[in-house]
Amino acid sequence: MKKYLFILILLLLVAIVYAQDPGIPDTVNFGNCQSYIVSEGDSLYGKVKVPLRIFNDEPLAGVEICLEWKGPLRSDTLVYYGKRGDSLDLRDYVFDDSSHFVGIFAISFVQFPADTGMFLYMLFEAFDTGFVLIDTTNTPSECNVSLITPDAWHIVPHFEDKKFLLAKSDTIPGDLNGNNAVNFVDILILVEFLFRNQYQGFLLPAADVNSDCQIRLSDVVFLINYIFRDTEKPRPGCAF
Repeated sequence: MKKYLFILILLLLVAIVYAQDPGIPDTVNFGNCQSYIVSEGDSLYGKVKVPLRIFNDEPLAGVEICLEWKGPLRSDTLVYYGKRGDSLDLRDYVFDDSSHFVGIFAISFVQFPADTGMFLYMLFEAFDTGFVLIDTTNTPSECNVSLITPDAWHIVPHFEDKKFLLAKSDTIPGDLNGNNAVNFVDILILVEFLFRNQYQGFLLPAADVNSDCQIRLSDVVFLINYIFRDTEKPRPGCAF
């Protein structure tokens, strides 16, 4: 919790006054949650991407969002996204896997603009299939979902929780031609995709074999080393 203490202190330096949201109600909700989960023996593992969206029709100076999740997930990382994310001067987050908690705290000294769409995305590691629910915490007095105006007013936005299903994929990492194997043909397909813009309909996260959420030359090198040098095998990716 010390990780974001400095942001909490800044938030508490101003009197917390809640205001009615003028105009169209601001909203915090989630986009399409995507997952890629595979099996290895009796185990399941994979990656899950959860986009968090904010609609604000007025400039803001900060956000405070605390959430809990229920389901077979472990935290990985969080990435701020877009022009609102770029405009932030202080941005931090904390995951607590023991309580399934995530706290998101951000401040902009020059305000970030009115906008709608994805504000950030969270990455999780999945260790099973089943339903996941992401909602506000059970202790709202300790941490709210609020948007902070330049005048230090805290607006409580409309919040929509998210429930989605994690399902196992039949495509193994690195198998781009669907033959349930990883071989030289998959390297050729990936090269065609990257350098000739020829997409053959493969599952995109299966091509992110080094699991860095991007499909690029390093994935070609990873496949070459795996096939010809028997190095680390492809991992479930997150390039959805």
